[in-house]
Amino acid sequence: MIMARSQILTPCLKHILIHLEPEDVARCAQVSRFWRDACYSDSLWRRFCDRRWKYWKSKPKKADGWRQIFIARQTTDRWAFEILDELAAGGPYYLSNMKKLRQLGDNCREILLWVMDNPNEQFPSNFN
Repeated sequence: MIMARSQILTPCLKHILIHLEPEDVARCAQVSRFWRDACYSDSLWRRFCDRRWKYWKSKPKKADGWRQIFIARQTTDRWAFEILDELAAGGPYYLSNMKKLRQLGDNCREILLWVMDNPNEQFPSNFN
């Protein structure tokens, strides 16, 4: 039985991609259709999600696709950081911002825990 070149290369490429940052993998997906298929692999994005987040408001639905779940959760993190920045600045919308943060719920737990452990540091770039 003869194996197609893509059947041999895809597992090797995925093994390399898992060691990159998700943002770099998204750039690699622009190389070709073959690279895009490897870069959009559900198993790859699930590992990115598992590596970055431990707490979930609700268990993600596989039907959404792990890449889409990653993008949605990253957007939630970005919103949480914006709200925390406004709270830290002491603006006039304190209660409104607290309500927004509460609506994000457990999905921003990693961010809040990190801020509590590192009160004098800038937010890490891998969160947003």
